[in-house]
Amino acid sequence: MITDINCFRAGKPALFCLLLLTAFVSQAQPLFRGQLEEQLRANPEKLYGYFYNYPETGFHQTPAPKGYKPFYISHYGRHGARRTHQETLYRTVLSELDKAFEAGKLTEHGKEVRKRIHTAYQEARGVFGELTPLGAQQHKGIARRMADNYPQIFMRKGVEVNAVSSNVRRCIMSMAASTSQLLVMNPSMNLSLSTGDKYMDFIAYDSPEWHSFDSDTSTWKTTLRNFEKDTIHPDRLLSSLFSQPSEMQHPLDFAIALRWIVANLNALDLGMEVDDIFTQEELQSIWETVNFKFYTLYGPNPENQGIPRRDARRLLEEILTRAEAHLAGSKIGADLRYGHDVYIMKLMTLLQSGNNLEYSSDPYQAALYWQDFSVTPMAANVQFVFYKNKNNDTLVKVLLNESEIELPIETELLPYYHWDAFKNYCKQLIER
Repeated sequence: MITDINCFRAGKPALFCLLLLTAFVSQAQPLFRGQLEEQLRANPEKLYGYFYNYPETGFHQTPAPKGYKPFYISHYGRHGARRTHQETLYRTVLSELDKAFEAGKLTEHGKEVRKRIHTAYQEARGVFGELTPLGAQQHKGIARRMADNYPQIFMRKGVEVNAVSSNVRRCIMSMAASTSQLLVMNPSMNLSLSTGDKYMDFIAYDSPEWHSFDSDTSTWKTTLRNFEKDTIHPDRLLSSLFSQPSEMQHPLDFAIALRWIVANLNALDLGMEVDDIFTQEELQSIWETVNFKFYTLYGPNPENQGIPRRDARRLLEEILTRAEAHLAGSKIGADLRYGHDVYIMKLMTLLQSGNNLEYSSDPYQAALYWQDFSVTPMAANVQFVFYKNKNNDTLVKVLLNESEIELPIETELLPYYHWDAFKNYCKQLIER
């Protein structure tokens, strides 16, 4: 689990410490249902799942052992807050709202919600999937904190920083936002920017095996659909919007699509009220089904037979190769990568696969093992920070979303690991 024992020593409230300690629970042990409910009540926006906006506070840095200084950082970041890339979501929702409006079958609340969705749709047209101003600010903030936390790396005159992104524009723009912030802080930086198809083989790799598993004929898709039918109850929602909700042919599809739009509005500064559309119970029911989908496609659900872990080996191997080259040359610098949420999910699933936890394939239990908002909020990132002393002894620690995490590797310096032990662990994961 995330290491923040000092939280308790400092006399912080127990709930505050618990939230820190369970921020990425799939690496330690499952939550109890009450713990999950408490997290969601404390911050209902987490129910927007992987549309949850990146937290800007609450980070803790354990001081490095005496004599060790940072000299290299290897990073993979998800793009920042974006507009939804699925125009079909708007069409699904607006076709029902418009049809009911023309027939005089919307409630007053339904008419107001229809106006809001039309406003959001007009804002998104022509820029579906693109980075928002908030997304750019998220990456600037992360870059600023990296430079502040590791000035020995980023503030060094002429330091070499290599950045590469997915060929998708929101990732390129995220890279631009992040590196422009670094350049403002250190104009002498020797910065290299790259993007293109050649990098997709490690930065965004999906195997043929994974695509086959994601097909509509996969048996787990039937499990998902049954879980949705059993869990999501949209009657109150529909009655609040439509005067004759029973006429709707696909109520589940409508409710799920509307939830995606509402979640995405969290990333836009439209000054629009959304809290009056869903109840927290309705949002949680939809979130649990979406979370199960990601748990199965990209996470540690035994149903996927380790496909996400195998896919992540390419990225982990590239991270190790670049790190070994830096260590061999004793260079100070950074490798920054900008990609997508699901590949962070795959990478963390691989890194945590040595913890011997028995995961459940039961969709009703998935949310206790895996919470997508903790793994990949907007602008999620993984940082591997390398330290060395005068004797060239190297340590490394891993941060998920700027919070230190514990790996199943023996160490007397938690959250720091000896490089050889860390490297051997990762190579075993790759070879296995």
